[in-house]
Amino acid sequence: MAGELTDATAIKTAAHDADAALSVLGPSSTRVPGTPITNAMVTVISAMKAHGVRRLVASATLSLSDPGDAPPWTVRAMVTGVRLFAPRPYLDIVGTGEAIKGSGLEWRLVPQPGGRRQGGLTDPGLYAEGLSAGGTNGEGVINATSLSNLGLVLPPVG
Repeated sequence: MAGELTDATAIKTAAHDADAALSVLGPSSTRVPGTPITNAMVTVISAMKAHGVRRLVASATLSLSDPGDAPPWTVRAMVTGVRLFAPRPYLDIVGTGEAIKGSGLEWRLVPQPGGRRQGGLTDPGLYAEGLSAGGTNGEGVINATSLSNLGLVLPPVG
């Protein structure tokens, strides 16, 4: 299905008859004004609720944090750099996370690799432990097995 982030009708149509939503939305430019990714996620969440879709899995950058995080200093420095030198994308991704956390949906955020966890999770709903951009098989994909580990049961194909 084709559509733009600002096309609420296309987003609502996409949510119709869905069992769950998978989002890999993320900022791509420091020149885009406002918070288009956050706004799009709010539209996605609204469309999901309108159609009774309860489960959302979304990618998460290192800028989203959890009380259980214990990232190395290099990750903290990188996030600080993003916050200082790319404030709009930083605010957009943090706003997206806040929209998801406050959505009332069953949600999981899949973190990028990079050593964000060195201890246990304090909020098991925030991040899917053991899942990264490499999935559970290390092949650089999030596959059906990875998604099933998040509580998404996918019907067989064919």
